[in-house]
Amino acid sequence: MKTPYFNTGSKTLSRKIAIIGVGNLLMGDDGIGIHAVEALRHEVLPLNVSVFSAETRAFDALEYMDGCDKAVIVDAYKKGGTPGSIYRFTFAPSSDVLDESFNLSMHDINFIDALRAGRGIYKLPKKIVILGIEPEVLECRLGLSFKLNEAIPNLIEAVKSELY
Repeated sequence: MKTPYFNTGSKTLSRKIAIIGVGNLLMGDDGIGIHAVEALRHEVLPLNVSVFSAETRAFDALEYMDGCDKAVIVDAYKKGGTPGSIYRFTFAPSSDVLDESFNLSMHDINFIDALRAGRGIYKLPKKIVILGIEPEVLECRLGLSFKLNEAIPNLIEAVKSELY
């Protein structure tokens, strides 16, 4: 069930945008996407922006972006860089060629596989942006590492820059 958070910001744009946090709160820094959307719920956002937490469910992410013009997905993304580094990926889900090398696991299914399965079922956005942040600690524990806690303001700004 869709349970968006609509902020009552003063700026309004005509495009419908979904911000979706994904991750597992029980695995340390893997929960960064969830922490980020919780922080965004305290920000003043345009009225056309909805904020969701999909946690580890790829098909919930598809449901939340259904009918949107743009989706921004926030998650941990292990690329081997410095913890807290932010990576930006963008693609059009309508493309017949989805890059197999992009491996964003939503735990229940790889996101590329979910996109393929969702074609024809969901009205997917023309543009999906994924903001991945390099984790420091991926182990069974609650809470983020010190470095990712420090990086949250930069991540929030990166998400907000996608809204305009």
